[in-house]
Amino acid sequence: MTESNKTLEDIIRQHVHLPHMNAKGWYPVVHPICDHGNKGERAAFLFDNDVSVFHCYNCGVKTKYDPIAHK
Repeated sequence: MTESNKTLEDIIRQHVHLPHMNAKGWYPVVHPICDHGNKGERAAFLFDNDVSVFHCYNCGVKTKYDPIAHK
């Protein structure tokens, strides 16, 4: 895969350790910006085809990237 063919999921996986997926399809992670791991894995990534979602349940940050909707 060339650099220009990488998806956001590819880039996230290159830089973030995603050890396991939960039953709902989310990859739980520690959000070091708000919690520094004090409460454990309180944030998560979700990948659905080319759509990438991040949600932190601790601080409430949510973001979504859909390459069709977000040019």
